[in-house]
Amino acid sequence: MTLSEKLEGSTMFQIGNRVIRRNKPEEIGTVINVITNIQRTPEFAMYDVEFASSRCILHGYELRALYSSCKEWRQLSRVCQKASAIYFRVVLDLTNAAGTVGPTEFELLRRRVESARQVCKLAHERLKQHTADHGC
Repeated sequence: MTLSEKLEGSTMFQIGNRVIRRNKPEEIGTVINVITNIQRTPEFAMYDVEFASSRCILHGYELRALYSSCKEWRQLSRVCQKASAIYFRVVLDLTNAAGTVGPTEFELLRRRVESARQVCKLAHERLKQHTADHGC
């Protein structure tokens, strides 16, 4: 699977993302903290979300993003969330491999983590720049 395919297939929210509860779509909130459990997939990461009515801790699968009306912002936001999910996943792979694989394989995994970190950083920078430029 290519990196772009992975970016299209995973989900993750970041602090500041506007979200909607799947079972209560009328409630819109803001992610104020990401509580990841590195033993699980991004869909099972926990998010501290501030709603008008209350503050809740919810799994990623219980939420969906409330995107801006700007098409480019939505695209950048999705890429940013997916890049973060991939980064967390490869860090988990590296962590699990520590002490159980040889130096060559560990170095390959470390390089994957560094590549994913760079993609994640670039995605966040592009979203931040777009937001600053266009006020989305």
